[in-house]
Amino acid sequence: MINIPHLMQHLSNAGFTCFQAAGSETIATDVQEAVNKDLEKMQPDVVADTLKNMTPVFLGFLYQLLVIIIIALAGKKLISILCSMLKHSLNRLNMEEGAKKFIISLVKALLHLVVVFIIAERLGISSSSLAAILGSAGIAIGLALQGSLSNFAGGMVVLFMKPFKVGDYISGAGVEGSVSMIGIIYTTIITADNKKITVPNASLSNAVVTNITAFDRRRLDISIGISYESDLQTAKNCIKDIYANDKRIYNEPEVLVFVESFESSCIMLGSRAWCQTSEYLEVRWHILEQIKNKFDENGIEIPYNKIDVKVI
Repeated sequence: MINIPHLMQHLSNAGFTCFQAAGSETIATDVQEAVNKDLEKMQPDVVADTLKNMTPVFLGFLYQLLVIIIIALAGKKLISILCSMLKHSLNRLNMEEGAKKFIISLVKALLHLVVVFIIAERLGISSSSLAAILGSAGIAIGLALQGSLSNFAGGMVVLFMKPFKVGDYISGAGVEGSVSMIGIIYTTIITADNKKITVPNASLSNAVVTNITAFDRRRLDISIGISYESDLQTAKNCIKDIYANDKRIYNEPEVLVFVESFESSCIMLGSRAWCQTSEYLEVRWHILEQIKNKFDENGIEIPYNKIDVKVI
């Protein structure tokens, strides 16, 4: 007698096994076909065609790169030549060193910017877009460096208007001394006691600056008081003799000695003479010392505050 359920189970298992075998064969066939296709792509003729298609692009890239390198090198060489010519021309104009450095740096920066624009055009970048980017960056930098820009503008005024130059002795903006260096942003001043002071150019350009050594000659003004009991003419002659015996005093303009004013305790005598600006302080100190010695020799009294104490 045939066991129907057992037979159905057996047929079911056999069918599932056949399905698994058929499925495995299908997957293997698909994999084999994919591998064959990949192998076909790796055939020499296919690789050659791929390289052939890529060659124009690669050669174009190399050409662009070579052109950019040539432009950069040629631009650098041309900028160097132009800056050397400009420097030679500025040297002939006897321009301040700070002004020369600024002009050369500015021209060099502008020429480099031109080279950048040319390279950008070769790369397909619009010059208007690049200009907009640079303009935006310039505005941002300007807002961040407002104080420095005001000093920069002051430096331009000092360098090109030339109210003073390196080596001049100036007084202004709360400082006094010899100008050691004029920069774009700051000016360095050395004081009489050998202190180095750095002054922002904006302060100097907005202040009243006295250039004491602007001219070769400087007027020497000395005032001194004598007592009313002293002989006025003798005192004046003493001062005239002192000036006449000092070879550093110019004969022209004429030396002047005069009564300047009458004070409560003395007669103020004034004198005016001219000397070399570089010798001004030495001459002044010497004249004052000689006046004191000469007055003592001739009995001319220089009044001073004193207290008489009497002991009883």
